[in-house]
This record gives sequence, C-alpha cells and structure tokens, in this order.
Amino acid sequence: MIKKMNWKQAFPVLVIWMITVLLLCTHYTSKFRLWPDLLTDGIVQTEDKTILSIPDGDSYRQLTFASPLILPPGTYRFQWNLECDGVNSIKLFSTNDARISPDTFDIAPGREKDVYFTLKDNCEFLRFTIDFKDGTYLKIYNFRLYSPSYNDHRVTLILLASLFTVLWIFHCTGRKIHPSILLLVAAVIYSSVPSFRDNISDLYDTSFHISRLWNLVSGLKAGQIPIRCAGYSYNGYGAVTSVFYPDILLYPFALLLLAGVSTNYVMQCIFVSLNILSCITMYRCAMHILKDRWTAVISSILYTLAIYRITDVYIRCALGEAIAFAFLPILIRGIWSVWFGNKEEWPWLTLGVCAVFFSHMLTVLMFLLGMVGLFIFYLPKLLREKRLAPLFKAGLLTLFICLFQLIPMFDYWKTDVGPMGMNMSVAGSAVSPAQLFLWGEGDMPVDPWDTTLSGLPAEPGMILNIGAVLAIYFLLARKDTDRKTRQNILRFSIIGLLGAYATTTLFPWEYLSTFTNRVSDFFQFAWRFLIIPTVVFSLSAAFGYRQITKEGEKPAIFVLIIAIIMVLPTLGAQTRFNDVYRFGEAHEIIIQTEYNIPGTDVKNVRSCAVTPTEGIEVSDYVKEGNHITCSVNASQDGQIRFPLFGFMGYRVTISGQEVPYFCTGNNQLTVNVTQGQHDLLIHYVGKPYWHVFDVISLISFIFLLVVMKRKRTSLQPESAS
Repeated sequence: MIKKMNWKQAFPVLVIWMITVLLLCTHYTSKFRLWPDLLTDGIVQTEDKTILSIPDGDSYRQLTFASPLILPPGTYRFQWNLECDGVNSIKLFSTNDARISPDTFDIAPGREKDVYFTLKDNCEFLRFTIDFKDGTYLKIYNFRLYSPSYNDHRVTLILLASLFTVLWIFHCTGRKIHPSILLLVAAVIYSSVPSFRDNISDLYDTSFHISRLWNLVSGLKAGQIPIRCAGYSYNGYGAVTSVFYPDILLYPFALLLLAGVSTNYVMQCIFVSLNILSCITMYRCAMHILKDRWTAVISSILYTLAIYRITDVYIRCALGEAIAFAFLPILIRGIWSVWFGNKEEWPWLTLGVCAVFFSHMLTVLMFLLGMVGLFIFYLPKLLREKRLAPLFKAGLLTLFICLFQLIPMFDYWKTDVGPMGMNMSVAGSAVSPAQLFLWGEGDMPVDPWDTTLSGLPAEPGMILNIGAVLAIYFLLARKDTDRKTRQNILRFSIIGLLGAYATTTLFPWEYLSTFTNRVSDFFQFAWRFLIIPTVVFSLSAAFGYRQITKEGEKPAIFVLIIAIIMVLPTLGAQTRFNDVYRFGEAHEIIIQTEYNIPGTDVKNVRSCAVTPTEGIEVSDYVKEGNHITCSVNASQDGQIRFPLFGFMGYRVTISGQEVPYFCTGNNQLTVNVTQGQHDLLIHYVGKPYWHVFDVISLISFIFLLVVMKRKRTSLQPESAS
C-alpha cells in the first residue's frame, strides 16, 4: 500500500537540499587543475640559462618556451615567478593561432604575479615569449597555469541529492524495491568502473566524438536548432558532421558543456548514462517478450556487461554505436511485436528505428537489412495475420520523423559532400573464428603472420556463448516449454549465430564486395556485426540460465558474478591503455577526411587569419564558431577570404544586403566587396525549406508519443501468435 508523505518525513530531504544549495554557492564545489612549475623542465637547467645580466655581457633578447599542453576554451589563471628590475613583457600564443585575450602582459619589477587570460578556441601547444627589453637582469624561477574552474563537483552533488530524494520518497511512501534491482545496479556499477576517474583514453574514435560535442556547443552558441554546420572542427573552419552523423541525442550533454562542466566529465556522464539506459531497455524488452522477471533480470545483466558493448563504450569509444546499443532493445521489441506479437504495438518499431537511426546510421542499416530478410521469410505469415498495415504505418511514421535529418544529408550528397574515405575492406577486418571464444582480452598467442586476432576485444563474450548453448540444450531436453517461448528462443539463437558468422573470415566478404560493387564496404568492419549476437544472445542466453533452477534469484546471482569476472580484463588495462585526455586538457584539432568539400586539404587549417585583397581593411573582427561579424573599409573593389569552409547554407550580408559567396584557396568562404565602408555578417542558416521538414518531423514525433500513450491504455494483453 502506497502512503503519503508528511512534512516530518520530508524534513530530511529539505535538509539535504539546503546543504546542497549552500555547497553549490561556495568555491569548495568547483574543480580546477594546477600544472605546477609549468615549462621549467627546459628552463632551470644551468644558472646561465635562467639569469640574463646586462653587466655580465648578456644582451636584450626574447626567450620563447614551448608547452605540451592542448587546452580547451575557457578562462585561465597564469602565475609567474621571476625577478627583473625593468619593465618587460610576456606574450602568449599557440601553434594553431588560437585567439587569446589578452595575449600580452607587462612584467613590472618584482617577483610574483597572477594574471588571467581567456582562450576562445582550442589552443594547441600553448607557448609564450618573454621579451627582455629593459633593466639590467632577468631571473626566471617557474610558471604555473590553472585550468578554468569546472562545475563537475556541482553536477555530482545535484545528482546525489536527487538520488537520495527518490530513495527517501520510496521509503516513506512504502513503495517496495524488488531485490533484483540491486543486481541490476551492481551490473551498471561494474560496467561503469572506467568512468570513476578524471582521465579518458584516446583510443580509436575518442577525439572524433569529443569534436562532435564541441561542434554542438558551437552551433548552440550561434543559435542553430537543429545544428547542422558548426565552427569547432578543423581549427574553427567548421564541419557538417551533424548532417551525416546524427547527434540530436547528444544535445543534453552539449548543454552540460555550456554549463561549465569539463569535457572529460561530460564524456564519463555519457558512458554511465549509456550503461544505465542499456540495462533498463534490455530489462523491459526481455520482460515484454519472455514474460518472466528473473529471465529479464538475467538478460539485462548479460547485456549490460557484454564484452562487445563494453568495447564500444570504453575501448573504441564508438559513441554512435554505443548509443545505438542503448536503444537496440527497443528496436528488437518493435520488430518482435510487428512480426510475432501484438501488431497494434507497431509504434515501438517506429520508436526503435528512429532512436537507433539518430544514434548510428550504419547500425540501423544493418537491422533494416535484417528486417528485409524477415519480411521475405515471413511474408505468408504477415499476409495471413494482416500485419502489413502496421508495418507500413510504422515505416511511414519513421520516415516522417527522420526527414529533418535525411533531406539536408541528401542535399549535401548532391554537392559531393559526404563520408569520403569511409569505404574500407570489410574482409580485412574479419576475425578468426577463434576470437569468438576468447575472454575479454582480444588477443591470444598465434602465428605472427595471422593478424586477424587483434588486440581489440571483438567478441560476444563466453558467458553469452555458453548461455546460448544452454538455451538450445533446454529446448531439446525439456519438451514442456510453451510453443511461443520455444519459437522466440530458436529465432534469437539462429539470428545470433548468423551475426557471429558474418564477423569471421568464414564469411565471403570479398565476394560480397565484388558482387555489390563495394557497397557492402560501407559497413567498414566485419566485427561490427557482433552487435547482432550481443543483443539477441542476451535474450536467448538468459532463458538458458533461467532454466538451471526454479529459483530465479540463484541463476541471476550466478550470472552477475561470472559476468563481472569475465568482463574485468576488458574493463581493466584495455580501457586505461592510453590516458592522454587528462582532466583540464583537450585534444588536437580533428584531422579527418570525411564530410568535407572535395579537394579540401584538412591539414592546411593552421592559419585563422582573414585574407583581404589589396586596398581592403578588416576591423572589429569577431568570430564565434562559424558566426562572423566585422567592419570593412575598402578603397577599391576586391575580395575577402575567411577561415571557414564554404559549405552550402551560409548567409552573407554586407550592409544588410545578402550577397553570394564562393570558395577560393582551400575551399574557404570568400565574398566580393565593393568600394566603401560596410558591416559584414556571416552566419549559417541552411536552406529555407529545410525548416519545413523540421516542423514535419517534430509534429510526427509528437504524434508518435500521443499514439503510444493511447495504445498503452487501450491495448489488452497480447494473445499468443
């Protein structure tokens, strides 16, 4: 029985939130980093290197020091400790021409001083020059740099207070928490172990996805909704990555960056959120299909701690695929409902396809191909049971919801902007069948000429494999299993085996590549198909373990313990192999070849300078992302080239009048200007009719939510099919 809370019971919650608010208002919850004795390794070597004395015969000169630091935008505290008896100066700069304000400071006679400066761009390898130009001596001791004050601790404090509030409300109102929830919480905690640290690893795709987040921040600052072209990547020259790599699901985390949370903390929040979401969605999917709480708990544990899912999150940092993993159980539930369950639950298929599509297009393509196979194989059943209409409605509504992403993508594709260099030999990434039976390390002693067993833990995991075998065993050994369950487990087992087969060298990838004229190579990696056995074996294996004993909690506890042990090699040294993204630092400017205008040299983006032709002066220049304002004083007609790639969709106005732009140099946005004084504005607006599809997609999504709510209240328990 659910009770109501009284004010006395609510008092602890009020106290907790009062303490939380007080702490939030203090500096104790801020988080920053100090780099002590910055750069002194190359300075304090010998006495003559640190002391310049005019009476001793030294001359006035400049001393330039290099830093290994790559720093994100923000306000930094810079402290120096030196002695001089004249008025000298320090100038800050970087190898990528990052904007630093102010970039020059006077060194007055004295010893120690603190100053503040703001980085408006990613700063690659901070450097500074000491201009010794006055006085008789200069003594250098050390320099210190403090990172911006981040709000990481504040977010953690709010989350903990919120968690306490929810648990206290459950306690006071008499709501019971099933013991199985503790097992799921343990699975989530262990799957999140690598997130309990300040650093993150630079393995495979880390820098690419961090750039995606900062591109979103850049677009939000420029007032774009939805964001399509942002001015962060390529040293601020901009990218249309969001058009080809949907990132609408990352918007909440981009808002955290805008709220002053560090990049590393936001990435760790994403990882933990994906672990939690994967746990919940698989539990709900298994509960819906297999109709048993403990089977659903086991399925969720297996999925949360699945080695390949963990590999996607922490080893590859394949954020698109990892987010897709969190929503695949919804897609599986939708497919099962339309083909085999209650066909009136077709909105779940729409929700699942859309969620995976907005996570990772290649993953949804993989499952759409599987749905085509199911359609052909089960066509008589679909016709007999009148399931084509729900399938058509789900497909049509999915298309409407995705239009806002698809239309700009096709428009750019027509201009030859697309995923360049994405075609790879899928056959070259196929793994030996032996790797499917390893234990989380992704390697074993083999012939050195055999490169198919790489260090990547590309495997479903032995606990899933064993569980799938047990499932088949109990189907054969126990004839009392109901017909519907037998069919479901058999389908999942067969589909999982086909997915595992597609990852190996036994699959004829070379022939398929030739037959499809290399279209199949867009999948890039054969081991990407491990997604399939990971998700479906989590369902069939859960059934296998559940049959061991009638007491559901025993196999659930057993599976949790074994799954944790088996995933530890993957969660350990593999995830901490290369902690290059330390707290308070950033990554180098992303240098990739995809999603660019043909002919662009993405390595030639070091200069952020505006390039006017003779007779033209540019002043009051302000660049925020890909939003530029400036004043132009032209004594004659000419051109101005800006540090932006000239993608389709920009609007350029001169003195309030829209003017065309074109590409020159390294495909940089260039405009013609006439003689006179002008105010110039550049901002990204896209094509006007794209906003029509934005509205259509939004209305379609709202319609989906309304339909799901109505069907949830009106549907009766589904009958066996």
